[in-house]
Amino acid sequence: MIQSQKHNELQKQYADIFEIDSNLDRLVKKIELLSYVNPLNIEKEKHQFFASKYSVDPVFRYPKLKFSPYKIHRLFFSQRLERIEDEQIRTMYKEIIYYYSNMVQCIETIGQKKKIERGKVRFDATIAKLQKERSKMAKTGSRLQEEESKAKEEAARLEKLNAKVKSKLENYQELYDHDQRMIQLGNKVNKAADKYFHDKKKRLLVSELIRIVETENSKRKKKSANQAKAERVKKAQVAQEVQKEVKVIRQKKKVAKKKAIIKEKNKPRPVFKIGDRVRMSDGKAVGSIDKLEKGKAVVNYGMFTTNVSVNQLELVERKK
Repeated sequence: MIQSQKHNELQKQYADIFEIDSNLDRLVKKIELLSYVNPLNIEKEKHQFFASKYSVDPVFRYPKLKFSPYKIHRLFFSQRLERIEDEQIRTMYKEIIYYYSNMVQCIETIGQKKKIERGKVRFDATIAKLQKERSKMAKTGSRLQEEESKAKEEAARLEKLNAKVKSKLENYQELYDHDQRMIQLGNKVNKAADKYFHDKKKRLLVSELIRIVETENSKRKKKSANQAKAERVKKAQVAQEVQKEVKVIRQKKKVAKKKAIIKEKNKPRPVFKIGDRVRMSDGKAVGSIDKLEKGKAVVNYGMFTTNVSVNQLELVERKK
């Protein structure tokens, strides 16, 4: 399933390459050089040539083309190679198109007296380039296979991690539910104890405790000694693991709180001016500064004024 999914992802990612490759594969199947270079009347012309004591040149007839050179050229060069982002792959497909285009031109000239222009047919050079591109393509294919292998390993790792996280969440949920039941049970016992504290009726207390115990026991399922022991061990392990994680979280919060306090202490104090609106660092009432003198400020709250240290004040708004 993972391989199929990865294959679909590759097809989507490299859709342009797959489309161009499929088009070229369909076109080149029509071009078979060997089926056109063999004359149809080779035996007849061979007999006449030897019978004339090598004085009559053979006139060969060749198979008719089963494709339109013009049309196939047009289809070759209508491929939108610019959609391929990888320069090496784009160059390789360009050389493939040139190679088969030259082959079509060669097939067109079979049986004709006109000479083939050297610039049009560059088989050796083209083949050499194609071999280089094939080598590059092999490296690219190897790299893609390596990436696919890494992706599979990563998918397997994530799947394993997901199963582990899911199991841990289930264990935490079970522990949370158990703790909630214990809290509810404790609240019920505390309520009964509080009632007994006021009315001192032991019979009602015993009756209520028995009712609570019977209600809880009705929810329990009978288990073997081994099952009960295994559950206790599991709960203890989960609780221990939770305690460790909670300890780490609390330590991080403690460090963050210390950093925040240090940052607040190192924060530059504002320079207050008469008319600024301020408030006490531990209060909510806002007043305005009427007077500043020797690190003290007279703050006017409207109904009353107070004389406080500027270190105890926080700036709310500058005087406009």
